[in-house]
Amino acid sequence: MEIFDVTILQELHREMARIIDFGESAAAGRVVVNFHVHPDLDALKERSAGLPETLAWVASELSGLVGLSLDMYWGIAVGYYHTYGYLISVPFEFDRFFSQRQDFGHRFSADGAEYYSHGELEHLTATYGDVNGQIGGMLFPSIGPTQSAADRTDLEIEIIHELQVHILEHEDLLVASARVCAELDWYGRPTLQMSRQH
Repeated sequence: MEIFDVTILQELHREMARIIDFGESAAAGRVVVNFHVHPDLDALKERSAGLPETLAWVASELSGLVGLSLDMYWGIAVGYYHTYGYLISVPFEFDRFFSQRQDFGHRFSADGAEYYSHGELEHLTATYGDVNGQIGGMLFPSIGPTQSAADRTDLEIEIIHELQVHILEHEDLLVASARVCAELDWYGRPTLQMSRQH
């Protein structure tokens, strides 16, 4: 039977537990990096946490600009679109309120809605940019088209890649450990016998 260094396995386990948020990863369906691993990632996550409320508030404000009351603007939302930045999506039945305004620029039509830009949305794009793309995935549901993973140049993917490289530096040890565990499994449940040495 092979012998291997358990301290290295323990160190790899601690490093993985420090970097990966396993609970959040299971919920999100992707690997999520813990807070306090990288200060830039922490700042992006904190910025992203308040973004849904900000986008809802902006949608409400822009709807008010065109004369829609709070009870009328259902289905109107602000979301990030890779090519355009932040846009407001307006269901066709409310399009007449936006299409007549000089301060709203029509960008495209899709899925029963019209999409418009506005100065306030350009400010959001300059201030926030694609926060979720920078982090590494969708931290909250987005309305409208989302970018593909191939389009993202993000921090979480870089951090996970560095962890993978570090783990693979110990590939031989991991393979040997797996082989020993497989042998133990094959032999069945081990029993320990203790003897007293006098």
